[in-house]
This record gives sequence, C-alpha cells and structure tokens, in this order.
Amino acid sequence: MPKVAILGTGWGVRVQALAFRAAGWDLHAVWGRDHAKAKAAQLEHGFALAPDSWREALHGADLVSITTPPMEHFEQTLAALERGVNVLCEKPMALNAGEARAMVNAAQSSKAWALIDHELRFLPVRQRMRELIADGFIGQPRAAEVRMVFGGRADANRPYNWWSSRALGGGVLSAIGSHVLDGLRFVLGREATMIGAQLNTAVTTLPDSSGAPQTVDSDDYAALLLDFDGVPTTVLLNIAARHGYEDALYIHGSSGSLVLRDGLKLEGAKSGEALQNLTPPMTSAIPMGLNSSNAFEVGTVLLASYLRDCIERSARPDAGASLEDGLKVQTLMDEARRLAGWSPA
Repeated sequence: MPKVAILGTGWGVRVQALAFRAAGWDLHAVWGRDHAKAKAAQLEHGFALAPDSWREALHGADLVSITTPPMEHFEQTLAALERGVNVLCEKPMALNAGEARAMVNAAQSSKAWALIDHELRFLPVRQRMRELIADGFIGQPRAAEVRMVFGGRADANRPYNWWSSRALGGGVLSAIGSHVLDGLRFVLGREATMIGAQLNTAVTTLPDSSGAPQTVDSDDYAALLLDFDGVPTTVLLNIAARHGYEDALYIHGSSGSLVLRDGLKLEGAKSGEALQNLTPPMTSAIPMGLNSSNAFEVGTVLLASYLRDCIERSARPDAGASLEDGLKVQTLMDEARRLAGWSPA
C-alpha cells in the first residue's frame, strides 16, 4: 500500500486519516507541534510513527499531506519536494503570492508532484455543474453569486489561536475564500480579476490559554467583487453571524440558472421552468466516522482514492488543483487585501 505522512493534528487526523485509510493507504507517520496529540493520533488511527520532527515524518512516505497552519506550508512543501516526496498542501497555499510562486518553482524542478487540497473539485456535483455550464445548459453565464453565512466565529469566548492572526495566515478570506475562489474558477472555467473588496473583524478580542484577552486582526467578514472574464461575481463570507445560515453558489445565465446548496445539492432550470434537482448520485462509500453530508469530508474521501491510484500507477495527477492554481488564488487574495487596505501577510 502507498504510504502517507500527515503533518498536523487537526483536519489531518480528524478527517484525512480516516479517508486515506479507507482508500487503501498505509498511515505511515503523523506529526504535530503538540507531540502528545500526535502520539494520541498514532494510537487511535494506527500510524506507524509519531516522530518528534516533521522532517523525520517524510522518510519513507510516498505522499505528505501538509495540514499545518499556513505559516508552515512554505517550508514544509519545499522540504518535501526537495526530498522527492509528493505533496498535498492544505489551503491557503501560503502566506502570500511570493511564497506561492517559490513553491511553484520548486515543484517544477522536483521529480515529485504537488497539489493543493481543494478536495471539492472531486465532488460529482461540482463536476456536473462545470459540465452543464460548459455544455450551455444556462446559455451564456451572466452573473455569479456566493453567499456563505455562518456563526462559527461569533463566540467572543472561543480560544485565541493562529486563526485569529493575519500574520500567521488566519481569517475567513484565507480559510474559506481560497476554496470559494478555486471553486468559481473550476465551475466557470474562467480566470478572474479582483475588482473590489471589504474585509472586517467583528470579534476583535479572544482569550488566550490563560484567559488574557488577545487582539484579533484576522478577518471574519469578507465581501468581494470580481470579474470572471465577463461574468460579474459577488462573494459574501460572514462567519460571525448570530443568525441566517446560508451556503449557496448561484450561476445565472442567459437561458437558465444553476444553484449549488450546502455543497452537495445541485438545482437547475431553463428559463420559464421551476428549479429541479440535478444532483448526481454518489457512488463511493463514506467510511464510518465521516459525515456524508459534509462536502469537504466527502471530497476528501474521493481525493484520497484518486491520489492512491496516481501513486500505484506512478502517474502524475491530471486532476485537482495544481500549485499553479494555488498561486492564482493566492494572487487574487493578495489583491483583495490590497483593495481593502489590508497588507498581505
């Protein structure tokens, strides 16, 4: 079985370990800054190793999944590529486009390959949406809208961590906006220009581990205005809302519309018709412990299977988000910060 090393004890352990194991991977090594958490993950999931050093975790791995905080992606990706270890790097790709560009250059000179963990590209519903747009189901695309409203960061008593720091890569634009921008590029099949942006921090202080208040300078609200090669697009991300949950992507065309709700439900209609369910069937089993209603977890299962197949065939991936894709998204996010008066990290 191909061997995967996971750096990070959050998403990598909670979701990826289950998905990779179910897809036929050997859980080779797990590393985290909190070694006790890594050891606990080793015992829970059956990783062969839980080394003290993340560099040691690379030894013997066919693939390293980098799920550490964004400020660590640059160094860890470059080290893995230099050693010839294939890379799956969590989003956001890096702290800024300069780092992202250096990562692209490193991949181009390495015998190994690298992808960004935009697992939503592997969902049948996203692929079907892309196909329908390309086939002219809605006619000429005229406008796109994304609305994501949650309350995950509304609690002023949640613990302060790297997510609350702009310099460390935190904030909704990086965490969710990176997925949204890649998703729009994927389904529309077009490149974008960032026209305008507003970023805001609603919850400005959070307690640290001792209870002392710490200043939050990352964004929990982002409003973006883009042009996707003639398709005006608005994106609203608000994760400090007390009410009004919403997760929807709308694509409006000259002869119809498509709506993706909650990441897994596709509706569409021609002009004059009522919206109908166009969701394709899911044929892959979701392993015990993962949520079949969570688009990110379902996408991770599909991505893990695809990457296993690439390793077993000694083939470079021809699907998924490349580092070049990641650089384009990172460049858009840097421009959004500039337009909003926030300097990139």
